[in-house]
Amino acid sequence: IAACMRMSERLAALEIDVGSSEPLRVTTSIGVALYPEHGDSPQDLFSAADEALYQAKHRGRNCIVVQDESTGTVPGAGMTFCPAAAC
Repeated sequence: IAACMRMSERLAALEIDVGSSEPLRVTTSIGVALYPEHGDSPQDLFSAADEALYQAKHRGRNCIVVQDESTGTVPGAGMTFCPAAAC
């Protein structure tokens, strides 16, 4: 999770000059699934991370959502890391 947070913070700090008056800013949405808590096959882990990713996108910019370890589902549970203004 710490690596995801560092990556998200670094990308948010970038300002990309695209030739207009305002620089382009980049944000991230990250879904996380852990082995073996959320699946024991690559396909199961990918599906769990994909579900968490969609929840992160739904919650706002620069959000990281970790699949809920107790139920294996995301909505309303699990861990979410994002700027206070975004969630």
